Amino acid sequence: MKRFFGREMMQPARKQPGSATRRRHISVVGRFEHPILKLQRDVGNRAVSRWVLSHEQRTSVRVAQLRNGGAAFALNRWPGSEAESEEESDNWYTVKPGDSLSLIAADVYGDLTKWPAIFDANRDLIENENRIEIGWRLFIPPIEVAASLAEQAMKGMDMAVKNLEFAGECELDPTDWEPIGHENFRLKPRRSASEAVNAIFSGGTAMDCACALWVSLAYSVLNTVGPDRFDRAMGKAGETNQNLVLGKRVARAEEGLMKDLIDKPKPETVDDLLPGDAVYFKNTADIHKKHPGSPWQGENTIYKGNGRFTGHGVDTQDADTIVKILADEYNKPPTPEEKADPDYDWTYRWHRVDVSEIPGIQWNSVLRLHAESVELL
Repeated sequence: MKRFFGREMMQPARKQPGSATRRRHISVVGRFEHPILKLQRDVGNRAVSRWVLSHEQRTSVRVAQLRNGGAAFALNRWPGSEAESEEESDNWYTVKPGDSLSLIAADVYGDLTKWPAIFDANRDLIENENRIEIGWRLFIPPIEVAASLAEQAMKGMDMAVKNLEFAGECELDPTDWEPIGHENFRLKPRRSASEAVNAIFSGGTAMDCACALWVSLAYSVLNTVGPDRFDRAMGKAGETNQNLVLGKRVARAEEGLMKDLIDKPKPETVDDLLPGDAVYFKNTADIHKKHPGSPWQGENTIYKGNGRFTGHGVDTQDADTIVKILADEYNKPPTPEEKADPDYDWTYRWHRVDVSEIPGIQWNSVLRLHAESVELL
């Protein structure tokens, strides 16, 4: 057992002669550290047969079941966490008597020289790095940006499924957003980008799965860089630096920064996916011949690990279940409204498809937030 900046790091036990081939790795890491990326580094993503994620109060536990039958565990735990207020979260710190930026950095990062990261993320509050006030709530940027983006993207989609109504169209609050081409919306001048994104999740907003996906990715960036840096890049209250576009087809937008923060990793199998990846499931190309205007031409999801995907409209399912949902939506009889649509093709009224005819995951369309680009915001 080793100690590093007060954190216990339990290394894998050495294999004894005649012992089983199963491995066990346990890491107990400090506050504001992300265990997902550490497990990926320690055991290798391809060594993992499935991910299991569980939360127990203020302790996060990530479990990776290895292909050789062993397991790897990462526990994110810190002393006194049970006594903290509900307002505290992994990314926020309340300034206490005697605090300084360097002391806070030593506490949360284990390295007092990393105080500039906290200063840069809180310029809306901190004018002089040598003066901070008791009671200020400071955003603490994560050490591992890629892991944070993945975790926050999953959380964003979970919130979308829970709080937002499902609809075929994307409807954003006209107080904050104005419609532009390709069924997208641009943040209005002098509106706060961070406040506008958070307001979407407050409920009462209706959108399809594509819009929910981009809203979740924006939420991920916001909660990785913090509201001050997000607003400086995407749109600050009272200013006209609006660079945030959300909607159904953000990748086609001629403006906005979100599309520039995306990478296309081109995986070939589910084993190549990482938690937080945006994955599109495609329905049969004939869907709009039988059901004109149907929102079920496909399903945009966030990969959760362990072969599970979450999408606005399907909740959390495995790939086979999502494909079956798409087939079931196609196989429904057309409604009277659909039959009255000029795009309706009556020759498809009795047509049905098997799940094997559904294209499913579009591997060349997988998106991943690019950590290096987000860090440059």
